[in-house]
Amino acid sequence: MSSTRRYIPVILTALAISPAAWADRTSAQAAIAEAEALIAAAARSGAQSIALTSINAAREQLASAKASAEERDWRDAEEAAIRAQRDAELAAAKTRAEKAERALADLEETVETLRRELQRMGASS
Repeated sequence: MSSTRRYIPVILTALAISPAAWADRTSAQAAIAEAEALIAAAARSGAQSIALTSINAAREQLASAKASAEERDWRDAEEAAIRAQRDAELAAAKTRAEKAERALADLEETVETLRRELQRMGASS
């Protein structure tokens, strides 16, 4: 009986640590899943051609997160996944900004064309 009592503190410690380890694992896995979704969304928006550096950085961080998760280093996995999320968000933002700038340039060109047309019509009247 005394040998069983000797293991009780070890078992209680293991039980106390397990929920924390599980939470770290769950958080890391959730962060990885979110990073994957953000990278996919950025790629669909055209980041591959507009924000290549940022989308590639996001993919590299995601690969690092997955490698850390494979090693069961949940803290590093979560941190790398969060960096991947930020890089993916940056890629998406750069893509939106570039598309907005292109749309603005197109609109300004259209306005200028209309002005010239109106001037030509006014001059010919």
